[in-house]
Amino acid sequence: MAVERFKILPRRVDRRDARLFVVACEGEKTEKIYLDSFAFERVVVKVLDAGVDGLSDSNQVLERLREFKNSLDKREEGDEFWLVLDIDHNLEGTHFVNFKEACRAARQAGFELAISHPCFELWLILHLQEMDANQSFKPSELKKMFRALFADYENRVAELNPALPFAIERAESMDFLPAEPWPNTTGTRMSRLMKAILKANIRPGRKPLAWME
Repeated sequence: MAVERFKILPRRVDRRDARLFVVACEGEKTEKIYLDSFAFERVVVKVLDAGVDGLSDSNQVLERLREFKNSLDKREEGDEFWLVLDIDHNLEGTHFVNFKEACRAARQAGFELAISHPCFELWLILHLQEMDANQSFKPSELKKMFRALFADYENRVAELNPALPFAIERAESMDFLPAEPWPNTTGTRMSRLMKAILKANIRPGRKPLAWME
């Protein structure tokens, strides 16, 4: 069944020139809660999380994104499609082979990647403090750290938004090999997704702020 692009766009945006960002992720709700906390004027972010179908393998997430793109009744210039993945379990055994293949296929399809090493919670923590790219963490350690720093995430998530410029700066300072498809040490490329959204949200004639470049 075709998905009508027009109906995805809420009334708060200018539907004539709004840009659509479709983001497919592994998590069931954490990433969606974060992205849904923003209200952009010229950008609509459609999140396809694992709650849609319960599938979280990297290739399954990619297929979810591909199917949604193909189901749109039309696509406008400037619409973007992103894959948000965690490295954590994908480094183990055959998972890594599947992970690499999903990333290769995504880039070949024209999709963008926002990968976190080891997990998305690192991106959330960077809104609150700096982290050391040379220090290794287990996903469970970062999730516990974030809960200790910021309780009641689901209800308070919007309180993180003003710190977005700091999170972007901190994430980029940790990215020692930006040309690689994902961070090889502790780090996250969520900064790339958020900068792309923020730039797309700028009204014509206005310039992006320095930290958006």
